[in-house]
Amino acid sequence: MTTTDIVPADLRDLAHREEIRRLVHRVGRCLDDHDFDGLRQLYAEDAVAQTPGGRAEGIDALVTQAQRSHTRTPAVQHLITDVLIELNLDVDRADVTANLLAIFIDDATPPAPVLQLGERYRFSARRGDDGWQLTSVTSKPVWMVDDRPDQAAASRG
Repeated sequence: MTTTDIVPADLRDLAHREEIRRLVHRVGRCLDDHDFDGLRQLYAEDAVAQTPGGRAEGIDALVTQAQRSHTRTPAVQHLITDVLIELNLDVDRADVTANLLAIFIDDATPPAPVLQLGERYRFSARRGDDGWQLTSVTSKPVWMVDDRPDQAAASRG
């Protein structure tokens, strides 16, 4: 039994939404902290990711892709906003959208952004015996500022 099973019916919806919202924000924290194994607690074993880093099917591939995409710079910061959750408790599923600002930071003194991305997140989630888990994530870039030296040289030809 989860905590959402013992709350009054009029608060159950809010409890589910908060649990899902926390999952979404914890994704950003795991990526920022380079806690890639922490993603295993958030995503289902059969989770699928479609991001600028490629497509990954299954939790092992998802974690490997996240690690590859988020260790190119020493630090990264994910700012996730406007989390909107569409619940379908009849089938224990949810669809989630959010805005993402991801800032990749170099190791200069002081540290400086070298890549900034504005993206739209789409997640799917399902509820099991142990609570909610994410089953998919799609991130679609909306805009990008790329100040990495190797990218600037490549764009000059």
